[in-house]
Amino acid sequence: MGRVSFPEVKIREYPSGLFQGDLLANELQHETPTPYWSLSDHTLPITDINCGIGPFPCCRILTASIDHSVKLWDLSSRILLTTFLFPSPIHSLAFEIAERTFFAASSEGRTPGSGGFVYQVKLFRRRDVQGGRPGVDALGGGGVGEAIRLDADPKRVISVGQPISSLALSLTQSTLLVGTTTGEVHLYDIASHQLLRTISPVKDKSQGLAITHIECMLKPADLIGHINLGLNVGGITSVKDVMPTKPIAAFQRIRDNKARETHEVPMILPSQNERFDFQPYIDRTIYSTDELLRDQALFLQSETPQDASGNTQLSHQAQQTRLSELESEVQRLRTQLTKAKNVNDAMWEVVAQRIVSEKKGAPGHAGISFANGSS
Repeated sequence: MGRVSFPEVKIREYPSGLFQGDLLANELQHETPTPYWSLSDHTLPITDINCGIGPFPCCRILTASIDHSVKLWDLSSRILLTTFLFPSPIHSLAFEIAERTFFAASSEGRTPGSGGFVYQVKLFRRRDVQGGRPGVDALGGGGVGEAIRLDADPKRVISVGQPISSLALSLTQSTLLVGTTTGEVHLYDIASHQLLRTISPVKDKSQGLAITHIECMLKPADLIGHINLGLNVGGITSVKDVMPTKPIAAFQRIRDNKARETHEVPMILPSQNERFDFQPYIDRTIYSTDELLRDQALFLQSETPQDASGNTQLSHQAQQTRLSELESEVQRLRTQLTKAKNVNDAMWEVVAQRIVSEKKGAPGHAGISFANGSS
């Protein structure tokens, strides 16, 4: 669903074969399906639509309009649950994946030229029950289509200072991404409303290029270490515009005996499906026990190969590690031997000089012979 310029939303359900090129698609390509439901409660053009999580029609929908309202709809029961009234027109929406809260952006501030605001709206409210224990009610849970007027509470408003053109939530649902008409993306911490970072994808802001859409995606595993992505604007490319690559190194802490001693032992968590009695779902992407044992045997075999007579030999890397340890031990022993020899020489020199001094002062001195010389 996208933005529309009239105050009505038509929801249609298309057959699954309509986009697969079969006979059903050929029969229905010239027919207009009957709308499942028409959302026609807004009085002015609709600016944004957001769908919640769930299979059709077991999901909820948020619609925003320039009539200062955001409406929450339930598709399964075809009921308008709640209407939220804001101080200014709403242009963008962001729906939390758990559907506990949503964010509504308005490009019109409280005063002219003050920039845009993002309103944080919680879809539940606290109430007092018998016994003094607090309870929680869902907004619109009674299905009465209540209207809630929201004021500009500073605790629930994020002041951006620029006209807002798009909204999005991070994959962890902890960061709010706000796109502006000046070509910047602001990252806000949802808990504290603190500005964490500002990204400027558009280099030349004088062109007036707005951020019209923001989407968070997982970084592909094969992206790092294989290619470089550079941004070339106007034929000028700087070092900071190039995505840094990380080299794919060997499993040093697994194959190296010395490094393995200081490394924590990894743990394999059991599958969550084993807790249930029914037949578990087998995910082909899970690292199976057979594959783990096979890879372990491969590592052990490469680390301690055997010769033709069956004797175990150390690998080249293990030999290099052992050789380094022996060289360090030899160097340490040589240092200790040098220190001991210097102490022994100093003691011998002191004792020899003392004996020579005593003999020279005695009558009838002729000479004294020592083991390492004569005097």
